[in-house]
Amino acid sequence: MQSIKLKDRSYSVENLPSEPSLLVELLDLCHNEDANFEMFASSIAKDAALTAKILQVANSPAYRQWNEVTDLRRMLIVLGMTNIRTIVTTCTVQQFFSQFTRIFSRHVQFIWLRSLVCANLSERLSKLVGYDKPGEAFLAGLLHQVGMLLFLLNHEQDYRPVIERYYKDTEDFCNQERSAFGADHCELGAALVDSWKMDSFIADAIQYQQAPVDELKSSPTLLKILAVASPLSSKNNVRDTRAFLAKAGTLFDMTEGTVLDCLDIAVEKSIKMISDLGFSGRFY
Repeated sequence: MQSIKLKDRSYSVENLPSEPSLLVELLDLCHNEDANFEMFASSIAKDAALTAKILQVANSPAYRQWNEVTDLRRMLIVLGMTNIRTIVTTCTVQQFFSQFTRIFSRHVQFIWLRSLVCANLSERLSKLVGYDKPGEAFLAGLLHQVGMLLFLLNHEQDYRPVIERYYKDTEDFCNQERSAFGADHCELGAALVDSWKMDSFIADAIQYQQAPVDELKSSPTLLKILAVASPLSSKNNVRDTRAFLAKAGTLFDMTEGTVLDCLDIAVEKSIKMISDLGFSGRFY
C-alpha cells in the first residue's frame, strides 16, 4: 500500500508499515500477566533494530545494575518482568513513531508525549471500568493523534502553521484542519488504522474521539475510554473545562478526582518512558 485516500486527497504511507503487527504483538505481551521471558525474547528477536534499542536502554544508567549485557535472553531474566514491560513498551512505541519522521522535531515531541499520556491514561481507565483489553485501549490512545503525523509527513510546510495553533485553540483545532485540508487528524488517523484491517474498534475510537457525550452513551466501551482520555492528554486549558472531566462521570459514573488521579499517574509514567530514551519530558 503506497497511499490512502480521504475526501479526494491522497496521503503517502510508502515508508510506513502495512500494519503495526509487531507493535500489537509486543503490547499484547506487555499486558498479558501470563507472558514469560521466552515469549518476549521470541517476539523481540523478530526485529534486529528493536533488539539493539532495547539492549541499549537496558544497559543505560537508569536500569544497569551489572556489567554490560549483550545477550537478549540473559538481559530479560536479569531485568525482571516489570522492567521488561516498561522498556519493551517504550522502545516499541519509539520505533513505531520514528517511521513517520526523520527529525524528532518539537511538534513530533508534543504529539509523541501527548500520545503516551493518552495511551497510559486509556489503559488506566480501561482497568478501572473493567474493560478486558487494556492493551487495545493503550494502542488506541497511542494512535489517537497519528493523523497529525500523517499531515506532517505529507504537507509539513502547510500544516506547520495550523499545528502551531493547537495549544491556543485546542477545542476548535479540528475545524481549522478541515478548513485547510478538507479533513481533520481524527478522520485521517482513522483512515490509516482502518487500512490495516485490524479486528478492533480502534479506528472508530480515533474517528469519534471528540463526539458529543450523548452520541457516545451507547457506543462500545473502547470509544468511551478514548473520548474521556483524549481531551485530557494535552497540558492546556482543556483540562480545566469541567465538561471534559464530567464526561467520565456521564459515561462511566467516575468522579473528577478519580480521573485526575489517573491522569497524574499517566503523566508521570509517560515522562519516565520518554526520559528512558534520552529525551526530556519537560516540554510537556
